[in-house]
Amino acid sequence: MRAPNGNGVWRSIVGVISGALIVFVGFYIALGRNVVTRAEVSEKIRSECTYIPDKALIGNCLQQNTEAIRNMQAKIDQMALNQSRMQTTLEAIQKSLEG
Repeated sequence: MRAPNGNGVWRSIVGVISGALIVFVGFYIALGRNVVTRAEVSEKIRSECTYIPDKALIGNCLQQNTEAIRNMQAKIDQMALNQSRMQTTLEAIQKSLEG
């Protein structure tokens, strides 16, 4: 009878690792063909996404709304100034009538 020297264990380990490596390479080759690249995804989004034109439209509307709000604020400030002047004038007229 031969004494076990451990070569069978190493052969088994090498066989398992080799098999796992072959399976990994096979899956990579089989699945890697269908993986899309970042450039392909970017092009697909640019050409088929309906939200890109909407984003530009929304940005344009927000810009117009911001400008309209600024104009309204300027008009409100002018009205407040006119009201202050009218109040001062009214007080001066009341003083002259009383006095």
